[in-house]
Order: sequence, then structure tokens, then C-alpha cells
Amino acid sequence: MRTITADPQSVPGVFRNAAVLDAADAGTQASLLDAVVEGSEAAPVDVSMSNMRQYLDFWRPVLGRSGKTAKSKGNTSAGRFGLFTWQVLHDLVTDFYVDTARAGTKYTNFGKFRESLRMRWAGKSKDGKFQRYRGTAKGRTANSEYLRHAERFAENFWQREVGDYRTAQLDIRENLMTEGKVYTQVPLRSPFTGQTYNLGVSIDRVMKIDSAQGRELNATIYRFGKQAATDGDEAQARAVALAVLRGYGRKGLDLKWHQGSIEGPVLARITVQIEYLKRARIFDFTPEELLKIEADGSISQGPKALELVNEIESAQADFKYMASNKKKSKTVASTEWEGSEWDVKGAALSNVFGGYYPDAKTSDRIRPFLSEADALRPQPKDERPKQIEILDSKIDWPANAIVPDPIDEDGTQIQDDIEATPRVVFIEDVFDAPAREATVDRVQRLINAGAHVVFMTARPHKGPNSADTILLDRLKVGQANPVMVVSHNGGRIALHSRAKVSKPYIEDSRAFTKENLKTFGEVADTLSGDLETEFEVEASPFQYDMWIPDSVSDKNLASVRSKLIRGFNASMKAEGLQYTIQKHPDNPRQLWVRSQPMRVSLNRVFQAIDKRFAGEELLTRPETFLVIGDSKRSLKLSKAWPKLTTFRSAKNESEIFDYLGNVLGDRKQKQVGVKLGEIRSYSEFWEQMLERRAGNFGSGGHQSASMTEEERRYHGPLAMFTGSIFYKLMPELFENVWRGQARNTSRSHAMKRLRDMWRSPEKEGVFVSKRQAIVMSEPGWKTRSRGYLDRALALFGEIYDRTFEHYSDTASDIMHNMAALATDRQSLITLVFKSGGKIYKVFTRLPRLMKHDTEAGRVLSVIAYRTGKEPFEGDGGGIYAKTLAMAVLAGFAQPGNDGQWHDGWAQGPRIAKLHIRLEYKQGARDLYFDPSDFFKIMPNGSYRQGVVVKEIANTIERMRADEEFQEHFKAENEKATDEEVKEAKKKATAAAKKAAVLKKGGK
Repeated sequence: MRTITADPQSVPGVFRNAAVLDAADAGTQASLLDAVVEGSEAAPVDVSMSNMRQYLDFWRPVLGRSGKTAKSKGNTSAGRFGLFTWQVLHDLVTDFYVDTARAGTKYTNFGKFRESLRMRWAGKSKDGKFQRYRGTAKGRTANSEYLRHAERFAENFWQREVGDYRTAQLDIRENLMTEGKVYTQVPLRSPFTGQTYNLGVSIDRVMKIDSAQGRELNATIYRFGKQAATDGDEAQARAVALAVLRGYGRKGLDLKWHQGSIEGPVLARITVQIEYLKRARIFDFTPEELLKIEADGSISQGPKALELVNEIESAQADFKYMASNKKKSKTVASTEWEGSEWDVKGAALSNVFGGYYPDAKTSDRIRPFLSEADALRPQPKDERPKQIEILDSKIDWPANAIVPDPIDEDGTQIQDDIEATPRVVFIEDVFDAPAREATVDRVQRLINAGAHVVFMTARPHKGPNSADTILLDRLKVGQANPVMVVSHNGGRIALHSRAKVSKPYIEDSRAFTKENLKTFGEVADTLSGDLETEFEVEASPFQYDMWIPDSVSDKNLASVRSKLIRGFNASMKAEGLQYTIQKHPDNPRQLWVRSQPMRVSLNRVFQAIDKRFAGEELLTRPETFLVIGDSKRSLKLSKAWPKLTTFRSAKNESEIFDYLGNVLGDRKQKQVGVKLGEIRSYSEFWEQMLERRAGNFGSGGHQSASMTEEERRYHGPLAMFTGSIFYKLMPELFENVWRGQARNTSRSHAMKRLRDMWRSPEKEGVFVSKRQAIVMSEPGWKTRSRGYLDRALALFGEIYDRTFEHYSDTASDIMHNMAALATDRQSLITLVFKSGGKIYKVFTRLPRLMKHDTEAGRVLSVIAYRTGKEPFEGDGGGIYAKTLAMAVLAGFAQPGNDGQWHDGWAQGPRIAKLHIRLEYKQGARDLYFDPSDFFKIMPNGSYRQGVVVKEIANTIERMRADEEFQEHFKAENEKATDEEVKEAKKKATAAAKKAAVLKKGGK
């Protein structure tokens, strides 16, 4: 039926709360009926909660009732001041919780809190027009009024949320689960059409509360506008509660929701508190109302989730609202949906929330894992679900099979999928000039050997400065094995030919619209006036170029270019466009806007490969793909390839030449040695920093908190110092337990040892880098040290209480089942594996290894301690956890005569699982792996590597190609001498005393 946009009370009762689908004509109606019957395969629809609030709070009750169309008035002064107030207060409140959880020095009383508000208010807005309005007479009057409003909110917040600062600080340090604002996307699906949605949700903070019923999670949202209760409040509360359950919930053995892992506390309730100026609205949800665990272990959307879906579909079916929304937002639609394993009616097993990788996309999974609960629950043999192997076909272990020797330091027993000529070679354009003849020759030899070459570039295919002039016009044109050319960042995909104009092999991708190009031109004209510079521009369907003229001197070039980029990108954001202008990699005076990033086109590239080389089934064997590209230029693209793909980072033609030589056998690669700490630092800190720098946060839960340069200077070293102390303290504690030294394992004794290590790291053998020693000598370290020490004590207390809840049982388990500790020599393990002709050696140390026997076999468990942010979604392990699991297999497992991995020796207990437990303050995260995820024992006396190994190798390649990271890691990990640490502490103490004297008015 047509959309009903009238007052809900006027809708016939039988239709109230029903899903209403918009059918403008008979054809649309037929399509909707087909979708209801057969289910939808349409791409997911991106929906933001802010747009939903606009629809539920304003459009539906006001315009829907009247039938009128909204009139665009632009940004009013009230609207701009409201947005500015929201930004200032939101950043202030977020910073309050982050600082209180860490150093605890900035907001010790309300006076400091109010002063920080005034300082932030006096700062400049990023909106230039609004900033100019603030300077007018009317603007100054409005500025004062809104500042008074903000101060009232701050005063009410302090009275309601803080009160006594020290009491609030203890509560925050013990119970705060998010350090910064969280943004995530919640996957939802229509129960009628199967249409999927990605609902963008923001959460200001999450706290935990323990009650008689179990663990409660409390999420808070701050609202700074009108205080009238609306439908938008309840809808937003449902969305936030669902995001919190998705972030922290895990399906337990008892088919109840638990926090963090299957052994975590039972989740009894999720509350959402929406804070207004004078009051708050609180909504309570049980986990089952949001996501229900069925009797067969599957997960279905609960009634509250379905109500949320219904409201989204109501907005989507309102054609007038959608038309007005499209005028404001021209963002790129998402192509991924992370809830694809859901079954709305609970008929199939779901892994999204209870699986080994709850945050992973289905296409990237090693296999469709069972959840933790299902994997560990004893089942009758005939009812156990069939495991899907990594290999294309199952390998039967013959009686005359050869048992391989343990992997040696050269990895001679390991099969490398890419040692032979790869089937497909993707070459990214990193050329700054036409390729040398030697490089062209190697590409041609690769083609002659049967490899399919795909050249990927942002340049056009034909014409000046094109793919042809750079490389292709000197390659032979072949009919059987033509080079595939991906030009304009994937806008066009064609085959290499001598034609003057390239002919699309598959349909072109999205290009700029006429409206886009008109907007670009208007923005360019405005910036020309603002910067008093005439820019030359050139527009094409896939690329928009701007040149800074020679009249701008080389001295001023960087400044003008920076202002141009900031102004252009701010204008795009204001227009609701996701396009950005960037510096051209080859010409410092050229800037360009591209119609799409290359990674968006990968599926089209694979489609073209499958079409042109039909019958070879190339897409089923991504392990035979070789990608040569610049990971620093596009980190997102380098991580977007299938997991089994071999990636080699090349930032110039010379490195492409070398890698092609490796593939062709012209030169031999050296071994690559790397420490696990380096991989961990890169994957968990550096890559995420690069993502934030580029403004890419993906759909996973992203926690953000703004910090000043001074805060950033101290937070990093203090956080690393905390980790170094735990690395020293925890093995000492468990060794005392293992040796039966009960008097040295009490909670109070362990906390005393933590304080001793904090105050005298040089005496206690705690690692301190040279950079940390330098920062230690500054007064800022001394000022913040007490707060970070209290935070470390709270973290240790939570972990200790959870670990030794039943001391005698834990102690007995450690005495009988602990196999290795960080202080033991056997915990030092060197991993050896191959990828792309390279031999990798990763030097690892296991924190703590435990062994437990189950009906399915032996489980080897590594327990590691994390002192940073607790992940909002997923398990936070990433490459670090996978490398630890691989180290366990390399250090403690041996191949048996049955083709299985065994513990200790060939006739030892069969290894069923490799288990990694990551202990955080509020709970643990558990990840499970099969031994074959890393190495599969082959009957011919060799090993075949699993998908995880290739993923680790590709991470190392990206890491070693990042020179900036290499310098950073070296500076962060150069050990300081004991004398340097002592001297730094003396300087800090002297500086603190001097500052105290000056504060009192002395000399």
C-alpha cells in the first residue's frame, strides 16, 4: 500500500505498528511481493540514528500529520549555535571521563570543569561562516545566551553525575568500560523482505553495575536540545542497547548472554540513560528482548530489535522524507553487512555474536566456526556438526604416508603456494615516470609464463600521462592472455589493446554527476576568492584536478595547498558529499578528486577476471594471487584483498622490479626476522592511527577521545609503562603460586609489588625505553603518575579477583597444568613460515601456557594481559592472538603418524584446540583455533600453511614498508640504562619541588 504519513492515531487500528512498504506503482508492488516471498538480495542500506531521530521527532509527527513538504531554510543561527554547544559539551564530558579514568588531574572540582568549558567555548569553530557570525553584534548576544545554557548543563551534570570527585573517580576507574565516544554500525534485517540495514549508532559511555540478578551494563547518551519526550528517545535507546549487546555479549553454555566470554558474568539487563539539561529518561531492556537465543543455539532478533526495524522501514517507505534526505546526503552506499549469518526465525546456527571472530565479515572467515559454547559442549558423535576444512578437498591419511620432521630454521618442509608462477599478479601504479625497459621486460616474461596481469591505476587508460604511456604501450597485445587495465581508480575496466579509445570490458562504475562537478566548480571559485589565487581546473567523469599556479612561490606552496585542501574538504562535508581532494603523488602543485577509491572496485575487478578467464576458477584460489602495491599510500586497499592473497609492498618502480625478479627466479630473497612486539605495535596501534588519520573507521566499534598534544605526549609512555609492569608482575605472581609461596601471592602483597615496580623500575627490572626516561624527567610525568598508578591498581584488582575467586582451585590448576611462563626458556619460540618466496622468522615469548584435557582432545591455552582500552566489539586479539596461537603450535606440538598434531611428541595427546585468552579489566576475551588453521600435515612429508599464516606475512610486509613506523618503533623500544632512569627520576622530583615553591610565591 502507499505510505501512510498521517497522524498514527488516525491509522486504522489493524494497521498500527505494521510494516508498511512503499509501492508507488504496480511494478514496485510486484517486486515487493517477490521480496516478501523469496527474500531480498539487495545491498544493505546505510541508516544513521541522527536521521532516524529527525524522522521520528520532527518529520512523522509534524509534517506527516499535515502532509506538507519541509522547506529548506539552510543553517539558522540557532541551529549553528546548537551544534556548537553540542560539540563543546560533548567533548568536555568525554574528556572528563577519559581523564578521570587515567591521570585524574584536570577536573578535580567543578571550578576546573567550568573553566575548561569556558576555554573551549572561547575557541574557534571549524565552521568559518559560523565563526564570522559570532563576531557580529547579534552573534555576541547569542553567544552569551548559549554559554549560560551550556554552563547550566555543566552544573547540573556535575551535581547529578559527579558530586564528590574522589568517590566518582573510584567508581569510574573500576566500572567505566569505554574510554571515549563509541561509533559502530548495527546490522538489522527485515523479517518480511530480508532487506538488510546498517544502522549507525553513537554511544557516549558505558558503565558496568553488579546486582543480585547479574551484570548490568549502563549506556549513556547526552542530549543538549529540547527536553520533550519523543519517540526518537525510545528508538535511540533500543539502538544503543542493541549495539551494547552486540559489543559485549557472548552466547554462553547455558544459552544465556554473558559479558565478554562464555565464562563471563551473566548479562541481566542493559539500561540506556538519555541525559537532558534538567532530567534524564531511562530505558531498561533484557538481552532477550533485543536478541533471543533459541533452543537450537541460533540467534533471532527480539521484539525490541524488530520494533527498531519497523521504524526504519517506516522511514524508508516515506517517499517524501527519503526524497528530502537524498538532497542533503549524497554519501556512498555500503556494500557490506556484518550480520549475514543471522537467521531471523532461528532455524540455523549463528556465529555473529558467539563465534570465534564476532567482528569478522563472513567472506573473511577462516571457516564458519561454531560458537565457543557449541564447540565446547559435549555432543553425541552423530550430532556433532561437520567441520569445514580450509583445503579445497579433504586429505585422507594413507598408511604409507611420510610423517614430516619438525619445521627447521629454513622452512624446507613448508609448501609455499606462490613459489611457482602466480596465476594472477596485480600491479598497482607507483610509477613517477615511464617504466624502464628492464621492468617492462619482466612484466612481459611474467605474461609469457602464463600469469594474468592486472594493472591498477588512477590514471586514464589512454592519452597523455596514462596507463599506456607509463607501461602498457610497450607490452605485447595478446588475445589469449591480455593485460587487464583498471583505470580511473576502478571507474573503467578494459583489456589492453592498440585502440585509440579504451572499450569498457564491463560496465563503468559510478562517475561524477553533473551536480557533483557543478559543486566542485563553485567551491573552487569560492576558494580562489578566499585565497586570492586563480586555480586552474580540469574536470572529467572520473577525476577532478586543480593546479596551484606558479605565481604562488615554492615557499608559500605548502601553506596554500593545506588551506585549499581543508577548505575544499570542509565544503564537501557541508554538502553531504564524501569526496575529498588530495595532494597528487607526483606533482606538488596538483590536487585531485577521484570518483571512488580503488578498494571499492575490487569486486568489479574480480568479476572481470572471472568473466575473461572463465573456466580457470581463479576466484576459488586466492592463494595464487600476488599483489604488488604501496600499502602506505592506501592502507585500506592493502587490507581489502582476500586473506590468502600474498601482498608485497612497493613504493617505487625499483621495488616492483625486485619483486618481479623474485617471482621469476632471477634473485633470491633474504630471510625476514621480526619480533612479536613489533607486529603487535604496528597492527594494534600504528595501523589504527593511520585509519583515524585518513578518517576511515569501518563498521566496527570505534572509540574516540580527543587529546591535546601535551596529554598525548604523556599518555603513550605512561600506558606503555603500565604494560611493562604487568609483563613483569604477572609471571612473578604465577611463579610464586606454582612454587607454593602462598604468602607472596596475596592481593595486598601483589599490589605492593606493583607499587614498588612503579616507583623503582630500575631496581625491579622493569623495561623503560629511552623515550620514557626522557618523559619521566618532566614535571608532567610526576603530575600524572599518581593517577595512572591508581588506574593500574584498579586494573590489577579486577583481574586478580576474577582469576583467584576460588584461590585453592586456581592454585591447584596452575601447579598441575601450567606448561610455560614468560620467565621460562621454553616460552621463547621462533616461528618459521614462508610466503611469496620469503622465509619469515618471528621471535615470540608466551606470557603463560596452560594445558587442559577434554573429550575432544587436549586444549593448549595462552593467557595474556591487556592494559589498554577494552574492545567494544570483537575480541581485540587480531594478529597478536593469532601469532601467539601459532607459537604454541610451533613450540609444543609434534606431527603424529595419524596426520594430526600432538602435544609434546608424536604419541602425545592429540591437540583439539589452541585457545588464546586476553584478560582485560572488565572481562576476558576468548579465541579458539584449530591447529590446521596454521599448518596442515601433508602425507608427502611436508606442511601446507593455513590462511592465518598468510595474514601474518602480509601484516609484516606492510609494517616493514612503513619507514615512519620503523623509526617510531626504534625510538619507543630503545632500552634506557639504569643510570638514565635514576637521573630522570631525580630531575622530575627536583622540577616538581621547584614548581611547588613557585606556586607558593617563593624563589
